Amino acid sequence: MLWRPYAFVVAMIVALVLSLVFLNSRYKTVKQNYQTLKQKYHEQIEALELQQQKIEALRQLDIKHTEELNNAKAEIDKLNDAVRAGVKRLRVNAVCGAPKTTTAKSRYDEATPTT
Repeated sequence: MLWRPYAFVVAMIVALVLSLVFLNSRYKTVKQNYQTLKQKYHEQIEALELQQQKIEALRQLDIKHTEELNNAKAEIDKLNDAVRAGVKRLRVNAVCGAPKTTTAKSRYDEATPTT
């Protein structure tokens, strides 16, 4: 009869040790998962910051191009108004070259009167 209380205490200690081993292994698994998720989180934060930098650069470029476009439109409107008012004249620098090869006249060309 004396062994029963000791057996109960030994069984409780064994159960306690087994539960501690189980909890320790579970803790290591959760800790490893946490480290993996933390690393992925930091990678995503870095990717997001890089993407935001690219978006900001594109926004600045868009502002620059929009400003240039608005300036060009304003200049065109200003020149158009000046031409209409007769303040400025429109000059076209064009060169009309003669064709290098002569083509045979077709019947359609023969039917037209020449001057």
